[in-house]
Amino acid sequence: MKTNFRKIAEKVGIIVALAAVAVLVFLLTHKEKYVPGEFVYTETSDGYITVDGYTGESATLIVPSEIDGFTVNCIGSNAFAYKNTLEKIILPETVKKIDKNAFYGSKKLETVVFPESLEEIGEEAFADCRKLRSAELPKSLLKIGDAAFENCTNLKNLYIPKGCKSIGADAFMGCENLVLDCKDNDVAREVAEKYNIPTDFSESSDAVMIKVVIFTVVLALVVFLVYVFIKRRSLRRKKSE
Repeated sequence: MKTNFRKIAEKVGIIVALAAVAVLVFLLTHKEKYVPGEFVYTETSDGYITVDGYTGESATLIVPSEIDGFTVNCIGSNAFAYKNTLEKIILPETVKKIDKNAFYGSKKLETVVFPESLEEIGEEAFADCRKLRSAELPKSLLKIGDAAFENCTNLKNLYIPKGCKSIGADAFMGCENLVLDCKDNDVAREVAEKYNIPTDFSESSDAVMIKVVIFTVVLALVVFLVYVFIKRRSLRRKKSE
């Protein structure tokens, strides 16, 4: 009887020890979510902050560059999905990634101010944001995920920066009013051709300025030569008289 009790006690002890180890591992590895004010966020293992949600009701929202002393570098999956009070959001100059479904179905979202630090827009990040009309992609952008702007029916003009080397399938599917400015990006031009998206190949402001300067210089030179020609003819007439 004592032997059986001892065996049972040993088994219980082993189970308790394993459970304690499991709890300890969970506590050490679990990414706890915090709510500072109205932002829900996660401290990542590399010392950055991912914004996971927003509990407020602001129509215009400025996401902070730091929370709790840590740099915000990512807008997490579904962070603002179906946030139907949000009309304009300004992202800080520290965010490098907008994760998948981050703003999915935010039906009142009209304007997104992207930071110059942004490198990636994830899958369906702005899908079904049907009122989105203003979005200027930064030069730092490298990747646009699948269906990232799908069904953004009010999005009319979008410049694709030169450095963007990856545009996912159906990234602009259902954007019925969209005109892609892809003069600086061959990948975007291929996407436009594949999905029959209208394009704007108008020259960049720098190119236009160069042409204006060249035209002005040439015009000034022509005027000068005409003046010299007229002046010489006038002198010849005076001499002949």
